[in-house]
Amino acid sequence: MDKREVGRLIDYYAKESMTIMSVSLEERQPGMKYFGGRTGLYSGFIFPLSGNAKMWFDGMEYGMEPGMVVHVGPNMRLDRKVIGDKKWSYILVLYQVDHQKTADQYNFAEKHYMLRLVEQSVPLQEKLRHLERFWSSPGDLYKLR
Repeated sequence: MDKREVGRLIDYYAKESMTIMSVSLEERQPGMKYFGGRTGLYSGFIFPLSGNAKMWFDGMEYGMEPGMVVHVGPNMRLDRKVIGDKKWSYILVLYQVDHQKTADQYNFAEKHYMLRLVEQSVPLQEKLRHLERFWSSPGDLYKLR
């Protein structure tokens, strides 16, 4: 993604209202393969934490490893395969956008794309893990946090 498109992406998410639908820690064992699936009803961000995998969204391949974030839209063809002999783990944040606020021609929530993080910082991984723990806590306190 070039700088101009990243600027549009930032502008898009700054204007849109989002509702987080779920946050989960996912783990896949070495050698795991899954072909012929589809993504769900919601858009999502995938934050790889450890290990490596390949994922294909509507036929476009992404190498999944720590230091990146991959976005996927709803109802896309999905294939995935864990690479190497380590377990692949990631945080999945599913969300829904209220498109009635703006009518943006770019509609990034419906697309797949990858961003390399400037640095894969330990604080970012810790914040993602906290978010997942809050989300999976019993009761409604997680919504406030």
